[in-house]
Amino acid sequence: VVSKNVSEYVETEYRDPQTGALIRRTVYVTEVNGTRALDLYSGWDPVKGEPKFPLESLPTRIYSLVTLQRLWLSHNLLTAIPPEICTLVQLRELFLHCNRFEAFPEHVCKLSSLEILWLDSNQIKEIPADIASLKSLRRLHLDKNGIESFPDQLCDLRNLEVLYLNDNRLTGISENIGTMKQLRRL
Repeated sequence: VVSKNVSEYVETEYRDPQTGALIRRTVYVTEVNGTRALDLYSGWDPVKGEPKFPLESLPTRIYSLVTLQRLWLSHNLLTAIPPEICTLVQLRELFLHCNRFEAFPEHVCKLSSLEILWLDSNQIKEIPADIASLKSLRRLHLDKNGIESFPDQLCDLRNLEVLYLNDNRLTGISENIGTMKQLRRL
């Protein structure tokens, strides 16, 4: 069962890449099988090879949606996540793949309920030590970036079941990887 709460929404705006016209759209919070979600995935235009509705920054209204559990922000033009993301204390799933992050968005490391994090297909070069604070994390997608080293702090993620690091610049992984007893896919 999918339901839409018309009182919870986010207004977004972006520039049409071809015409430069400012386009506005309203996106509503939905609830699917009890999970409250907001989908700001821009979509991908395979003909043009670019996002369809690219966001360069997050609408501030997102931070008032404190009961949000899933947030899709993939295929946009995001380069940073502001500290206000920490107001989303119930967020369990965050999809940030296919954006323009050059650094790992460190404020994400304060989302203690986070279980799934997709940050693949960006230009991230380093994983911060604070990643160890994501104790609930079960899936971490960091493939297709420019990551050069495997920090030992990743081994502190004891609930991690899936870790994707392919297509990076890694030359090795920590010998402590064996301590990650839940890890099923690397």
